Parts: sequence; structure tokens; C-alpha cells
Amino acid sequence: MGDSVHRLGPTLGRLHAWRDRGSVYAEGLRTSAQAALLMAGVAKGAAFTETGWAIALGIGMFLGIEGLKLALGYWDYRLKVMHAYQQMVAEANPVVMRQVDALERLAG
Repeated sequence: MGDSVHRLGPTLGRLHAWRDRGSVYAEGLRTSAQAALLMAGVAKGAAFTETGWAIALGIGMFLGIEGLKLALGYWDYRLKVMHAYQQMVAEANPVVMRQVDALERLAG
């Protein structure tokens, strides 16, 4: 039982990673979406303030942003943006590079 991994664990982990990476991109779009909703509310007037519409727009906005986070995170992972970023961070850190050099000397 100690070595067994449930199939759901890696899937949830992958979704969580995609969501986190996608949120970096979606966060920049959030303010634009908020401004668009405010503009729609002003433009629609009383029709916007009805409870049914307010709930539908709130739920739609939440699901849309979460879906956008997942989609952008997926493409971030698929295009290896995350990998390139981590490589650049590692190369900029002299301690990490000394450790990599030491490991390569030990392995070679």
C-alpha cells in the first residue's frame, strides 16, 4: 500500500499545476473582465440588476475565469514555457549551477 498511487492523484496534481500556471495569465485579464462587466451593468441598467441575471453573470464569470486558467496553464505546460522558465532560474542561481557541476563530475 505504501507504493501504490491512486490514478486520481496525478490527474488532480496536473490540473492543479495547469490552474496555477494559467492563473498567471488570467490574472492580467481579470481587470479587463471586471471593467467589461461594469460597463455592461451601466449599459443595461435595470436589466442588469435583476437577481437572476446577476447570479447567472457571477457564475458564468467564475466558471469562465477558472476555465481560462486551466486552458492557459495547459498551453503553458504544452509549449514548455514552465520548463524554460525553471531552466533560466536555475542557470541564474550560482549555488544551483555549482551543484549541477558537482553532480555532473560525479556522474562522469
